[in-house]
Amino acid sequence: MRIYEYISIILIWIRKKKRKKIKRRRKIKRKRKNSATPAPCGLDTEALSSSAEMLVAFCSGFSVQFVRANNPNIMSASEQDIQNTICDYLAYKNYFFWRNNTVGVYDPVNKTYRNPPKYSMNGVSDLILCEEGVTHFIEVKSETGRQTDSQSEFQEMCEDNDIPYYVVRSLQDLVEAGF
Repeated sequence: MRIYEYISIILIWIRKKKRKKIKRRRKIKRKRKNSATPAPCGLDTEALSSSAEMLVAFCSGFSVQFVRANNPNIMSASEQDIQNTICDYLAYKNYFFWRNNTVGVYDPVNKTYRNPPKYSMNGVSDLILCEEGVTHFIEVKSETGRQTDSQSEFQEMCEDNDIPYYVVRSLQDLVEAGF
């Protein structure tokens, strides 16, 4: 066999793989589209009150971190786990929100962190949520986490301007805040 015959065989094989993958995706989309259950376990999310009920309702649809983030007996949840769980919950409820990444960008050439843009601000909350023309700032902390000075200053600025600001330590705190 010549080289171009090998190449054509490989290309045919790749196309077949892609077709199978596309068919699989379409099949999954059809299943999701046809499912009529409002919640992952079929429970009404408005009626949920305790952490146990929320765990039953959301464990199949949300990240595994939910268990750690809402059950202090298992182990202490990290801020990352709590934040991922809250983001999953907000996405499930179809809120318009985004996660604000405030970590600096590392420049490997100069081996330093790049300077932030001119009007960037320190201490901005982890999550920003917009609902009915109102912007909510949500700072996520672990059970033992504390706000930095710049985060406290940002919270004061929000409160001075009547902008809703929340410090949450679990998904339950967010639900109790009315989301």
